[in-house]
Amino acid sequence: MGVMRCIAVAIALAGFCAVSNLGSALAQTAPTGKLPEGVTPTHYRLDLDVVPERERFSGEARIDVTLVSATPVIWMHGHGLEVTNAHALTPNGTRIAATYMEVEDGGVVKLETERAIGPGAVTLIIPYSAPFNQSLEGLYQVKRGGQAYAYTHFQPLSARRTFPGFDEPRFKTPFDISVTIGGDDSAVSNGPERETVALDDGRKRVAFKTTKPIPTYLVALAVGDFDVVEWRPIPPNDVRPDPIPLRGIAPKGKGGKLGYALEHTAAMLTILEDYFAIPYPYAKLDLVAVAEFSPGGMENVGAIFYRQEKILIDEAPSIYQLRDYAYIHAHELAHSWFGNLVTPVWWDDLWLNEAFATWMSSRVVHAWKPEEFDDRGPVRSARRAMWSDRLVSARQIRQPIVSDHDIANAFDSITYSKGGGVLSMIERYMGPAAFRAGVRRFMTRHSHGVATAENFFAALSESAGDPGVTRAFRSFVEQPGTPMLAVDWSCVDSGAADVSLKQSRGLPLGSKGDATKSWSIPICLAYPNGGERQSKCVLMTEPAMTVPLPTATCPA
Repeated sequence: MGVMRCIAVAIALAGFCAVSNLGSALAQTAPTGKLPEGVTPTHYRLDLDVVPERERFSGEARIDVTLVSATPVIWMHGHGLEVTNAHALTPNGTRIAATYMEVEDGGVVKLETERAIGPGAVTLIIPYSAPFNQSLEGLYQVKRGGQAYAYTHFQPLSARRTFPGFDEPRFKTPFDISVTIGGDDSAVSNGPERETVALDDGRKRVAFKTTKPIPTYLVALAVGDFDVVEWRPIPPNDVRPDPIPLRGIAPKGKGGKLGYALEHTAAMLTILEDYFAIPYPYAKLDLVAVAEFSPGGMENVGAIFYRQEKILIDEAPSIYQLRDYAYIHAHELAHSWFGNLVTPVWWDDLWLNEAFATWMSSRVVHAWKPEEFDDRGPVRSARRAMWSDRLVSARQIRQPIVSDHDIANAFDSITYSKGGGVLSMIERYMGPAAFRAGVRRFMTRHSHGVATAENFFAALSESAGDPGVTRAFRSFVEQPGTPMLAVDWSCVDSGAADVSLKQSRGLPLGSKGDATKSWSIPICLAYPNGGERQSKCVLMTEPAMTVPLPTATCPA
């Protein structure tokens, strides 16, 4: 990026590249993908007015930003918001009027101030209102059984429908959120409640404690006359010294069905803390049963939202419902680390969130109830993904995201199931202990920050002491398709075996795809030797290779 080169040279050569270049870059035409560099949000203060029975909500966003250079234009996000009296506030208290204009269908906003602002710290103050969304995204309205509720769902690009901001995962900032609601309503958000103030009109204003740094897509809000089930806190353990407040939130009259989901949360969370050796990163945990919700679950920080039938368990549930609850609950809890504590810089690494949570959910439920859940979940899941992965139209796991329109395509079985299968394969090749050490290294190194696939590969390769780990990862996540292996072996008189391996791309019968593609494939060969089952793991980096096995007798 030309702007980034300019910044780097300016730092290295003490002003050789004029900062005005960056200001002019910020004022160019609307971006179609990532926002331009040069503006970084550092803190949000959101004050909302939400009455679910009404048609609209309103709010004010105060966003502290840091500007690399002076500029009259800031590119940001907002979608369908009616903005009045936007302005910027300088550190000395000067108020500078601004014009807010949505200039692109995806919600790109041009905020233009009367005169250039920056460099340094500036606060953007943007009052606004908007209609409740009716399509289960942004801040949307649900009316059921005489009750009205408001919920949020922001992943991937819908936070901009609820408040103006910088709606990209690379921007992680603390949030202070407050909301004015009806006197009989409750509000749930990411942080614990800080205070509730009764208002003269019979309503109340609920303010929540400041969050850890989080991206916009993980902000959460629910408002309505809920059943709020205060559960016993998750007790301390060897990893975490303090208890975690735990609650269940359900539509009116349904709180009694939250017991099963709440009862088993502590056990699953403890398994995850033990694996990562990192305490649950947030101040509380709410499980929110949402009256109408598009995904099965959403890992909002401190307030996980679920489609209500996933966690509202009747007295006589089916085995299918209990298994479904277990997998989805383990998946969303795992996101508290992969996705929330460490967030991908951009959506091309969505797989770092979803593949890991998919892989981890199988590990958690197996550790939780091994008599009910085997350890082969990633294998079954990956096999299902192979049906689409064998097609020439298949996309790669780490798909480049050029524009906002590419993001939705990344939420599929290639990301979740194939990605989980690749993680399982690499773990088997490295060994569980080395793999876990690499994961812990990655999480600790990037805690409460953002990271890329390269950062993840590096942490695991360092743990393994083997650069081949990165090579294997790249070959599976940066090209589509699944390799097919032809395996044969021969033995000499001593009984020692030579195993011959040949790889090609697996394709459907009659496909015109290129079968000569190759991968760096971690392969583990199991064989009998002296009455014992042994194994040997190798990295196949060529189209064909021979692997000698020190067998005493020829394998059958």
